[in-house]
Amino acid sequence: MKTGPKDLNIKEFFGTPLWISETDVKDFNKYVDPYINGAKKSAKKEDVFYETPSLLHDDNFADFVKYIQHTTRNLLDESGYDLNQYNIGIHEMWAREFVPAKGVSVFPHCHKDTHLTGIVILKASKDTSQPVFYDPRPGKYMKDLPEKKKGDFTLACDKFSINVKPGMFLIFPSFLSQGFSYTYTKNKFRYLHFTSSAILRG
Repeated sequence: MKTGPKDLNIKEFFGTPLWISETDVKDFNKYVDPYINGAKKSAKKEDVFYETPSLLHDDNFADFVKYIQHTTRNLLDESGYDLNQYNIGIHEMWAREFVPAKGVSVFPHCHKDTHLTGIVILKASKDTSQPVFYDPRPGKYMKDLPEKKKGDFTLACDKFSINVKPGMFLIFPSFLSQGFSYTYTKNKFRYLHFTSSAILRG
């Protein structure tokens, strides 16, 4: 009687992409600075971050908005989606800076009713916060097992973080839950955030 096949070959399905690139953020910071400075002036004592209003109607970001639209279409197309009946919309875009030495984190969350989420790191250091991503498959949590070694990136891990630096550009599906790790440092941490999606014509 045969006990089983000689070799088991692994194939992974239902993957979750994370596109990573780099960009020059000098102009990003230049155009975000006035908004952050304004937010600082009106900040309350209990605030833990400074946030801009929507940047979608700021002409300084017009070219970047077009880039996001173009990139969103390309990434969704390359992922296998049929976009013949869809236009690309940008739903939100703003920047946020953590208040230094205040003790800040962002709880895990996803951006519903959108397809892609993006983060551009504008200011950061090795001591500042890191984006943390969480396994989006609810079925995995139904009867999960303990990991051999927390922190190792394996098929067993339920989250991972990325060491970021200024200029790092991240795009990922909006169903992927994401947050920012706790930080308590005097160093500045600032990022730009956007969401985009395919919108059915008509």
